[in-house]
Amino acid sequence: MSEEAVCDQYILCNEQNPQIIVDSEFQEWLLPLSPDEFELLEESIIQDGCRDPLVVWNGILVDGHHRYGICKTHNLSFNTVESSLQTREDVKNWIINNQLGRRNVTPEQRNYLIGKMYRETKNEHGGDRKSEESKGNNFPLKTTAEEVAEKFNVSDRTVKNAEKFADAVDTLENQYGEGVKKNILTGKAKLPQKAVIENAALFTSEKEEWYTPPEILESVLDVFDGEIDTDPCSNSHEKPNVPAKTLFTKDDDGLSQEWFGRTYMNPPYGDVLPQWIEKIVNEYQNGGVTEALVLVPNRSDTRWYRMIHDYPFCAIDGRLKFSGSKNSATFPSVVFYLGENVKAFFEAFECHGSIFKKLSREEADVS
Repeated sequence: MSEEAVCDQYILCNEQNPQIIVDSEFQEWLLPLSPDEFELLEESIIQDGCRDPLVVWNGILVDGHHRYGICKTHNLSFNTVESSLQTREDVKNWIINNQLGRRNVTPEQRNYLIGKMYRETKNEHGGDRKSEESKGNNFPLKTTAEEVAEKFNVSDRTVKNAEKFADAVDTLENQYGEGVKKNILTGKAKLPQKAVIENAALFTSEKEEWYTPPEILESVLDVFDGEIDTDPCSNSHEKPNVPAKTLFTKDDDGLSQEWFGRTYMNPPYGDVLPQWIEKIVNEYQNGGVTEALVLVPNRSDTRWYRMIHDYPFCAIDGRLKFSGSKNSATFPSVVFYLGENVKAFFEAFECHGSIFKKLSREEADVS
């Protein structure tokens, strides 16, 4: 990003202090404080005042965001010091180095920041290219990953994995909110780096396709009396994983097609998932789809889940091993049933997990 690049900013003012600009891009690079850390910091500032000055660059806050927020909340005064950094890229790298200098940085926070630095440096160079500094010398040229690895005394492979981890944390934060990022980086979530990356893959194009396991497909056929009319998310026309009469692959753009009859859907698990859920519910309610079974991640805290949670569902026990995958999924799964033959659904899927149905106020006899 160039120095002239436009970024999202909002201005916060305090009559007792200079005008401070909080840059959303800079702010998202900050490591979260645990509740105990924040409480101790707040108590200290309330008792002794904000002793350390806030660092600003061209009026933009680059260090002291937590202190600034506490001072704003309690109407306390603070001092600022202007940074002599030249560009936004210089500021980003300074923020990362400053965060890494904290005494209580967790391994997750360290990997996150190394990954962010590698991403930014790589973007500046136009990719993971050889450095220009060694041209004309006898020293071998270094890639961006090697430069960052040398700086933090790790391998270039560790740096590249750290980038994947940082991207995964940001993806999960976008899906579930800041609390998820805080839990991961403070160690509260107790998730290995690999598990974080695999969970984030649900919401990216890198891993959208999870082919239906044979045991689930067998139960689907049991519910539908052995025939599936429509599979709007087929993997292939030539060798489909689901034996439906009508198949729509990615190239067919199943979302734009009309679905009909007994429909089985195991949709892409990326950012487009809500569109598939909305489509299947509408197709069923409009009568084109007469029955439907939907295999999706068990994410009851998402907006798309609430579109379909009025229908009966089977919460799959354990973790499914999807066809084509070496290992079991890192996430739980659920199968929803849209139709009148709930008895057939129950009998076919009770072997996979518990069957649930949303309880209405009438059923609960709530007046």
